[in-house]
Amino acid sequence: TFLSILSAFMDRPGSLIVKRIHALIRIHQLDVCIAINNALVTIYGKCGSIEDANLVFHRMRVHNVISWTAMITAMADYGWSKEVILLLQKMQSEGVAPDKIIFTSSLSACVKHESLLDGFWLHAWISRSGLEKDVVIGTALINMYGKCGSIESARKVFELLPNKDVICWNAMVGSYAQCGYNHEVSALLHEMEMVDLKPSKITFVSILDSCASGSALDEGRCIHACLMEYNFESEIIVLNALVNMYGKCGTFEDSKM
Repeated sequence: TFLSILSAFMDRPGSLIVKRIHALIRIHQLDVCIAINNALVTIYGKCGSIEDANLVFHRMRVHNVISWTAMITAMADYGWSKEVILLLQKMQSEGVAPDKIIFTSSLSACVKHESLLDGFWLHAWISRSGLEKDVVIGTALINMYGKCGSIESARKVFELLPNKDVICWNAMVGSYAQCGYNHEVSALLHEMEMVDLKPSKITFVSILDSCASGSALDEGRCIHACLMEYNFESEIIVLNALVNMYGKCGTFEDSKM
């Protein structure tokens, strides 16, 4: 019953109502149930009540992978990279191996606070775990390095991945775009075409953003022509990126068109 009630509030949590449900759970002496505690940690994390999530987590007598994932995700969502690493160490000491979901969540904490040193530490752990070539983790590493400004590290991870999907390519394009590497962004687009991988609208948005930040009007116009070939010119997210790019490059007439 309580698991059903908690799941009903999972998508629209409010800390006050969750605390009331939690009080009822304790009255009925069901706070020893690992499934209920996992749900409480998750929902407190979504409410932003990290202290309450942490309290529930540390009162638990036994943790499983779901427990660790819920607590690490809660802290990662708020960019607490140092705390996430401490949890990972505690998790390892209890004999539970992190999976790729936990590593991906942990890397997102480094992104929020641009904690490059913590990111390097996590990358080393991922390598020891043999997960460095997993495309999901590789994409998270590329995104982390790009957001933290270590574009060389992002490219090394990208090159090592054996099976790159569109999301992975988008992460690399976005990393170059954020750092203002306009020529490298265009080169990546050509590489995608050479391996017969169709760019997505997110790919083009990232490229247009890089042209806007670098005021690269000629390259922006080339990308505009290219995205029309892929029939993305009617996508609102792409149109917004085009308006932004032409505006930042000072060609307001093109923006209006």
